[in-house]
Amino acid sequence: MTDKTCNICSKKIDLNDHPLGLVFEDQVFICQDCSIRHSHKELSRLSKTIMQCPTNGMPIALWIIHEQNKDKAMMTVKK
Repeated sequence: MTDKTCNICSKKIDLNDHPLGLVFEDQVFICQDCSIRHSHKELSRLSKTIMQCPTNGMPIALWIIHEQNKDKAMMTVKK
């Protein structure tokens, strides 16, 4: 799960080393370098060429937490 490819520069990235990168739709990954190098407007334009809705981007660090907790119960009630 930790190795993905940046959809802008095609560089292989370890997600743990790129917490400020972006994830769209759990499929499109943008490395930390590309997300810093490009302005928000440029990223929006670039991501529109990759996918339909660029506004649903999530930082990689949050996405990793989301993936780790995906199959866990939200809350349990002890009696």
